[in-house]
Amino acid sequence: MLCSLRKPRDFCIGGRPREPDPRSRREWALAAVMAVVCLCWSAAPVRADFILGFAGNTQPTHAGFGVQGFIDAAVFNHTNGVAGDTFHLGIANIDTVLTNAGFNINSQFLYLYQSANSGTVGISSTTIFWEKNLNTGFGFLSGLGFHDAGGNISATHSLGTPAAPGDPSPWSANGANVTLTNQGAGLLDPHSVVGLSASLKANFDLVELAPGVTSSVFGFTSNQQPALSTGSQQDGGTTADGTPPSMATPEPPTALLALVALPGLGIWVWRRRYTAG
Repeated sequence: MLCSLRKPRDFCIGGRPREPDPRSRREWALAAVMAVVCLCWSAAPVRADFILGFAGNTQPTHAGFGVQGFIDAAVFNHTNGVAGDTFHLGIANIDTVLTNAGFNINSQFLYLYQSANSGTVGISSTTIFWEKNLNTGFGFLSGLGFHDAGGNISATHSLGTPAAPGDPSPWSANGANVTLTNQGAGLLDPHSVVGLSASLKANFDLVELAPGVTSSVFGFTSNQQPALSTGSQQDGGTTADGTPPSMATPEPPTALLALVALPGLGIWVWRRRYTAG
C-alpha cells in the first residue's frame, strides 16, 4: 500500500481511508469556541458598572482642615427629550442655552455637576476626572441648579439621600428624580471651567465658594457611557476626594485582538497535527 507524503495522516492510496484523529477535532472545536467567546466579549458593553439616567451625590470631606462639600451630579440621555429640551431637563428651549455655553446637544449623554460647600472653609475648585478626548463640549450654566422633590439643591439639601462624608466619600446611588431650575443670583458661577487632559476643573479662585454657598451647574457632553469615577473638592492646599460619575474608560478593542490572535491559534493547531503525524 502506498501512502501519500503530502497528507500522511489523512489517507493512503490503495487502502482504506484513514479516520481523522479525534484530537484534531477537539483542537479545532476549542479554536471555534474561543473565537465565539472573543467576538461575544467584543460586542458586550465596555464596562459592567454603567449607570444610565441616574442622579445622586458624593460628599468629599477632610475633617482636619474643614474641607467638606457635596458634589451633586446627574447624567441625562435623550429619553423623553422634546424639541428644545433634548435631555429632558425641564426648561423650555434649554438646548439653546446649552449650545451657547459650549455643550453639544447632539451627543448621547449630558453630565452635570453642582458643588455645595457644607464645610467651614472656602472651596477654590471642584475637579471631575475624565478623558478629555472623549468629551464633545463643556461649560457651565449660569444661575441654573438642580431641583428634586424636596426643592432646590443646596449645602443643606443634597440631591437624594446624603452620601457618607469621607476621603474618599462613596456615591449615594439614589437615582433621585431631578430637573433644572433658574435660581439666578442665589448660585455662584464658576470663574472658569477648564478642560485638562485628565480632569474637568470648575474654578472658584476669584470668589471662593464660601461655606453654605452652592454653585451653578457645570459639566460636559459625551458619547461615552457613564461609570463611577473620582472627583474632589479643594480649598487651595487641601483636597478631599469623592466618587461622582464620569465617562467610562474604554477597554482595549477586543475584536481587533481576537482578529490578531485567532490566526496564531490556527497555526498552533496545525503544527500540533503536523508534528503528531
